[in-house]
Amino acid sequence: MALPLAASDSRTDEDARIEALAAYAILDTEREPEFDDVVAMAASACSTPIAFINFLDRHRQWFKAEVGLGCRELPATFSMCSRTIDVDDVLLVRDLAAEPSFADAGRALGAPVLRFYAGVPLKTLEGVAIGTLCVVDHVPRDLDPQQLFILQALARTTMAQLELRKALMERDRALDDHQASERKRQDQEFRSRQVLDGAIDYAILTADIGGLVTSWNEGARRIMGWSEDEMLGKPLARIFTPEDRADERPSAEMRQATASGRALDERWHLRKTGERFWAEGELLALRDEAGNPSGFI
Repeated sequence: MALPLAASDSRTDEDARIEALAAYAILDTEREPEFDDVVAMAASACSTPIAFINFLDRHRQWFKAEVGLGCRELPATFSMCSRTIDVDDVLLVRDLAAEPSFADAGRALGAPVLRFYAGVPLKTLEGVAIGTLCVVDHVPRDLDPQQLFILQALARTTMAQLELRKALMERDRALDDHQASERKRQDQEFRSRQVLDGAIDYAILTADIGGLVTSWNEGARRIMGWSEDEMLGKPLARIFTPEDRADERPSAEMRQATASGRALDERWHLRKTGERFWAEGELLALRDEAGNPSGFI
Protein backbone atom coordinates (compact mmCIF):
# COMPACT_ATOMS: atom_id res chain seq x y z
CA MET A 1 0.00 0.00 0.00
CA ALA A 2 1.29 3.48 -0.88
CA LEU A 3 0.99 5.82 2.06
CA PRO A 4 1.50 9.51 1.24
CA LEU A 5 0.79 11.53 4.37
CA ALA A 6 -0.97 14.90 3.96
CA ALA A 7 -0.36 15.23 0.23
CA SER A 8 -0.09 18.80 -1.05
CA ASP A 9 -2.94 20.25 -3.11
CA SER A 10 -0.87 21.09 -6.16
CA ARG A 11 2.44 20.20 -7.76
CA THR A 12 5.36 22.46 -6.92
CA ASP A 13 6.06 24.87 -9.74
CA GLU A 14 9.00 23.33 -11.60
CA ASP A 15 10.76 26.57 -12.50
CA ALA A 16 10.51 27.88 -8.93
CA ARG A 17 11.80 24.55 -7.60
CA ILE A 18 14.81 24.54 -9.95
CA GLU A 19 15.57 28.14 -9.00
CA ALA A 20 15.35 27.29 -5.30
CA LEU A 21 17.68 24.32 -5.78
CA ALA A 22 20.23 26.44 -7.65
CA ALA A 23 20.40 28.88 -4.73
CA TYR A 24 22.10 26.19 -2.60
CA ALA A 25 24.84 25.48 -5.19
CA ILE A 26 24.83 21.85 -4.05
CA LEU A 27 24.73 19.98 -7.36
CA ASP A 28 27.96 18.20 -8.39
CA THR A 29 29.77 19.08 -5.15
CA GLU A 30 32.12 16.63 -3.45
CA ARG A 31 30.95 14.25 -0.76
CA GLU A 32 30.82 15.75 2.73
CA PRO A 33 30.85 13.85 6.04
CA GLU A 34 27.82 15.72 7.37
CA PHE A 35 25.61 14.31 4.62
CA ASP A 36 27.28 10.89 4.54
CA ASP A 37 26.50 10.57 8.26
CA VAL A 38 22.83 11.31 7.63
CA VAL A 39 22.35 8.49 5.12
CA ALA A 40 24.35 6.08 7.29
CA MET A 41 22.07 6.85 10.25
CA ALA A 42 18.95 6.57 8.07
CA ALA A 43 19.97 3.13 6.77
CA SER A 44 20.85 1.96 10.26
CA ALA A 45 17.70 3.27 11.93
CA CYS A 46 15.41 1.84 9.23
CA SER A 47 17.42 -1.39 8.76
CA THR A 48 17.62 -0.92 4.97
CA PRO A 49 20.60 -1.67 2.72
CA ILE A 50 20.09 1.52 0.72
CA ALA A 51 19.68 5.15 1.79
CA PHE A 52 20.38 8.34 -0.10
CA ILE A 53 20.01 12.11 -0.22
CA ASN A 54 19.18 13.25 -3.69
CA PHE A 55 18.33 16.51 -5.39
CA LEU A 56 16.05 16.67 -8.39
CA ASP A 57 17.38 18.76 -11.24
CA ARG A 58 15.25 19.30 -14.33
CA HIS A 59 16.49 16.21 -16.17
CA ARG A 60 18.32 14.20 -13.53
CA GLN A 61 18.42 13.26 -9.90
CA TRP A 62 21.79 13.76 -8.28
CA PHE A 63 22.91 12.02 -5.09
CA LYS A 64 24.78 14.11 -2.55
CA ALA A 65 25.23 11.08 -0.28
CA GLU A 66 24.33 7.40 -0.59
CA VAL A 67 24.72 4.04 1.06
CA GLY A 68 24.31 0.85 -1.00
CA LEU A 69 23.54 2.68 -4.24
CA GLY A 70 26.95 2.89 -5.91
CA CYS A 71 26.23 5.84 -8.19
CA ARG A 72 25.95 9.64 -7.97
CA GLU A 73 23.38 10.35 -10.66
CA LEU A 74 20.33 8.88 -12.42
CA PRO A 75 17.86 10.15 -15.02
CA ALA A 76 14.82 11.88 -13.56
CA THR A 77 12.66 8.97 -14.68
CA PHE A 78 12.84 7.27 -11.28
CA SER A 79 9.28 8.20 -10.40
CA MET A 80 9.43 7.59 -6.65
CA CYS A 81 11.45 10.66 -5.73
CA SER A 82 9.63 12.89 -8.20
CA ARG A 83 6.42 11.90 -6.42
CA THR A 84 7.93 12.36 -2.97
CA ILE A 85 8.56 16.07 -3.53
CA ASP A 86 4.80 16.50 -3.98
CA VAL A 87 3.91 15.29 -0.48
CA ASP A 88 4.08 17.27 2.72
CA ASP A 89 5.39 14.51 4.96
CA VAL A 90 6.37 10.95 3.96
CA LEU A 91 5.80 8.77 0.93
CA LEU A 92 5.79 5.16 2.15
CA VAL A 93 5.35 2.22 -0.24
CA ARG A 94 5.55 -1.11 1.59
CA ASP A 95 5.62 -3.23 -1.60
CA LEU A 96 6.31 -1.58 -4.93
CA ALA A 97 5.37 -4.73 -6.85
CA ALA A 98 1.89 -4.70 -5.30
CA GLU A 99 1.20 -1.15 -6.50
CA PRO A 100 0.61 -0.92 -10.27
CA SER A 101 1.57 2.77 -10.36
CA PHE A 102 4.93 2.02 -8.72
CA ALA A 103 5.82 -1.32 -10.34
CA ASP A 104 8.25 0.20 -12.88
CA ALA A 105 10.05 2.15 -10.14
CA GLY A 106 11.21 -1.15 -8.61
CA ARG A 107 13.31 -1.83 -11.71
CA ALA A 108 14.85 1.63 -11.96
CA LEU A 109 18.17 0.51 -10.46
CA GLY A 110 18.33 -2.81 -12.29
CA ALA A 111 18.65 -6.15 -10.52
CA PRO A 112 17.83 -6.97 -7.84
CA VAL A 113 14.55 -5.10 -8.09
CA LEU A 114 13.40 -2.74 -5.38
CA ARG A 115 10.38 -3.69 -3.30
CA PHE A 116 10.27 -1.11 -0.51
CA TYR A 117 10.54 2.69 -0.55
CA ALA A 118 10.18 5.44 2.03
CA GLY A 119 11.04 9.04 1.23
CA VAL A 120 10.79 12.42 2.95
CA PRO A 121 10.87 15.64 0.90
CA LEU A 122 13.68 18.09 1.59
CA LYS A 123 12.02 21.49 1.79
CA THR A 124 13.46 24.98 1.92
CA LEU A 125 12.41 27.49 4.55
CA GLU A 126 9.88 28.74 1.98
CA GLY A 127 8.39 25.26 1.67
CA VAL A 128 9.82 24.41 -1.77
CA ALA A 129 10.82 20.73 -2.13
CA ILE A 130 14.22 20.43 -3.82
CA GLY A 131 15.06 16.79 -3.11
CA THR A 132 14.44 13.78 -0.91
CA LEU A 133 15.92 11.64 1.86
CA CYS A 134 15.04 8.01 1.11
CA VAL A 135 15.51 4.49 2.38
CA VAL A 136 15.04 1.53 0.02
CA ASP A 137 15.05 -2.26 0.33
CA HIS A 138 14.85 -5.27 -1.97
CA VAL A 139 12.13 -6.91 0.12
CA PRO A 140 8.69 -5.66 1.16
CA ARG A 141 8.67 -4.17 4.63
CA ASP A 142 7.30 -1.40 6.84
CA LEU A 143 8.60 1.30 9.18
CA ASP A 144 7.36 1.72 12.71
CA PRO A 145 6.45 5.19 14.08
CA GLN A 146 9.86 5.65 15.68
CA GLN A 147 11.66 4.89 12.41
CA LEU A 148 9.39 7.31 10.56
CA PHE A 149 10.16 9.98 13.16
CA ILE A 150 13.92 9.40 12.79
CA LEU A 151 13.68 9.62 9.01
CA GLN A 152 11.82 12.91 9.23
CA ALA A 153 14.26 14.27 11.82
CA LEU A 154 17.20 13.36 9.58
CA ALA A 155 15.51 15.17 6.67
CA ARG A 156 15.29 18.28 8.84
CA THR A 157 18.95 17.85 9.78
CA THR A 158 19.83 17.65 6.10
CA MET A 159 18.04 20.92 5.37
CA ALA A 160 19.70 22.55 8.39
CA GLN A 161 23.08 21.61 6.90
CA LEU A 162 22.03 23.03 3.54
CA GLU A 163 20.86 26.27 5.11
CA LEU A 164 24.17 26.55 6.97
CA ARG A 165 26.15 25.98 3.74
CA LYS A 166 24.02 28.59 1.97
CA ALA A 167 24.48 31.14 4.78
CA LEU A 168 28.25 30.61 4.75
CA MET A 169 28.37 31.01 0.96
CA GLU A 170 26.35 34.22 1.17
CA ARG A 171 28.63 35.50 3.92
CA ASP A 172 31.73 34.71 1.88
CA ARG A 173 30.19 36.30 -1.22
CA ALA A 174 29.30 39.45 0.73
CA LEU A 175 32.80 39.54 2.21
CA ASP A 176 34.36 39.18 -1.25
CA ASP A 177 32.12 41.96 -2.58
CA HIS A 178 33.05 44.19 0.35
CA GLN A 179 36.76 43.53 -0.11
CA ALA A 180 36.50 44.21 -3.85
CA SER A 181 34.60 47.43 -3.15
CA GLU A 182 37.16 48.45 -0.53
CA ARG A 183 40.04 47.76 -2.94
CA LYS A 184 38.28 49.85 -5.59
CA ARG A 185 37.70 52.68 -3.12
CA GLN A 186 41.31 52.63 -1.97
CA ASP A 187 42.51 52.60 -5.56
CA GLN A 188 40.28 55.55 -6.39
CA GLU A 189 41.51 57.41 -3.31
CA PHE A 190 45.12 56.68 -4.28
CA ARG A 191 44.61 57.99 -7.82
CA SER A 192 42.71 61.00 -6.53
CA ARG A 193 45.49 61.72 -4.06
CA GLN A 194 48.06 61.52 -6.85
CA VAL A 195 46.06 64.03 -8.88
CA LEU A 196 45.64 66.36 -5.91
CA ASP A 197 49.29 66.22 -4.89
CA GLY A 198 50.31 66.75 -8.51
CA ALA A 199 48.41 70.04 -8.62
CA ILE A 200 51.15 71.91 -6.74
CA ASP A 201 50.15 75.32 -8.10
CA TYR A 202 46.67 75.08 -6.57
CA ALA A 203 45.57 74.70 -2.98
CA ILE A 204 43.01 71.87 -2.97
CA LEU A 205 41.52 70.83 0.34
CA THR A 206 38.45 69.00 1.61
CA ALA A 207 36.43 69.38 4.78
CA ASP A 208 33.65 67.45 6.44
CA ILE A 209 30.12 68.75 6.83
CA GLY A 210 31.17 70.52 10.04
CA GLY A 211 33.99 72.39 8.30
CA LEU A 212 36.92 70.36 9.67
CA VAL A 213 39.74 69.68 7.21
CA THR A 214 39.89 66.09 5.93
CA SER A 215 42.60 66.45 3.25
CA TRP A 216 45.20 69.03 2.33
CA ASN A 217 47.25 68.75 -0.86
CA GLU A 218 50.86 69.70 -1.54
CA GLY A 219 49.72 72.85 -3.28
CA ALA A 220 47.93 73.98 -0.13
CA ARG A 221 51.12 73.42 1.85
CA ARG A 222 53.19 75.44 -0.62
CA ILE A 223 50.73 78.32 -0.79
CA MET A 224 49.61 78.56 2.83
CA GLY A 225 52.49 77.00 4.76
CA TRP A 226 50.67 74.48 6.96
CA SER A 227 51.37 70.78 6.36
CA GLU A 228 48.54 68.29 6.04
CA ASP A 229 49.32 66.88 9.49
CA GLU A 230 48.95 70.37 10.96
CA MET A 231 45.59 70.96 9.27
CA LEU A 232 43.78 67.62 9.46
CA GLY A 233 40.87 67.91 11.85
CA LYS A 234 41.32 71.67 12.16
CA PRO A 235 38.58 74.17 11.20
CA LEU A 236 38.62 75.35 7.60
CA ALA A 237 38.03 78.82 9.07
CA ARG A 238 41.70 78.81 10.13
CA ILE A 239 42.73 80.16 6.72
CA PHE A 240 40.26 83.07 6.90
CA THR A 241 41.17 86.50 8.28
CA PRO A 242 40.06 87.39 11.82
CA GLU A 243 37.51 89.87 10.51
CA ASP A 244 35.98 87.29 8.14
CA ARG A 245 35.81 84.78 10.98
CA ALA A 246 34.12 87.40 13.18
CA ASP A 247 31.68 88.01 10.33
CA GLU A 248 31.08 84.19 10.12
CA ARG A 249 32.14 84.21 6.49
CA PRO A 250 33.32 80.56 6.49
CA SER A 251 29.91 79.35 7.72
CA ALA A 252 28.11 81.53 5.20
CA GLU A 253 30.10 80.06 2.32
CA MET A 254 29.40 76.51 3.52
CA ARG A 255 25.67 77.25 3.77
CA GLN A 256 25.65 78.74 0.27
CA ALA A 257 27.57 75.77 -1.17
CA THR A 258 25.20 73.33 0.54
CA ALA A 259 22.15 75.16 -0.81
CA SER A 260 23.31 75.84 -4.37
CA GLY A 261 26.22 73.46 -4.88
CA ARG A 262 28.98 76.08 -4.86
CA ALA A 263 30.10 79.35 -3.35
CA LEU A 264 32.69 81.82 -4.67
CA ASP A 265 35.61 82.43 -2.33
CA GLU A 266 37.46 85.49 -3.62
CA ARG A 267 38.97 87.31 -0.65
CA TRP A 268 42.00 87.77 1.55
CA HIS A 269 43.24 84.63 3.28
CA LEU A 270 45.98 83.87 5.80
CA ARG A 271 49.23 81.98 5.55
CA LYS A 272 50.75 80.11 8.50
CA THR A 273 53.07 83.05 9.05
CA GLY A 274 50.08 85.39 9.42
CA GLU A 275 50.77 86.95 6.04
CA ARG A 276 47.67 87.83 4.02
CA PHE A 277 47.28 86.96 0.35
CA TRP A 278 44.50 87.43 -2.17
CA ALA A 279 42.95 84.19 -3.42
CA GLU A 280 40.44 83.41 -6.11
CA GLY A 281 38.72 80.18 -5.16
CA GLU A 282 35.50 78.23 -5.06
CA LEU A 283 33.86 76.07 -2.41
CA LEU A 284 31.96 73.05 -3.78
CA ALA A 285 29.55 70.89 -1.83
CA LEU A 286 30.16 67.11 -1.73
CA ARG A 287 27.28 64.64 -1.46
CA ASP A 288 27.05 60.95 -0.61
CA GLU A 289 25.37 58.26 -2.73
CA ALA A 290 21.98 59.16 -1.25
CA GLY A 291 22.44 62.80 -2.24
CA ASN A 292 22.93 64.06 1.31
CA PRO A 293 25.59 66.72 2.03
CA SER A 294 28.80 65.06 3.18
CA GLY A 295 31.44 67.80 3.03
CA PHE A 296 33.18 70.36 0.89
CA ILE A 297 36.12 70.73 -1.52
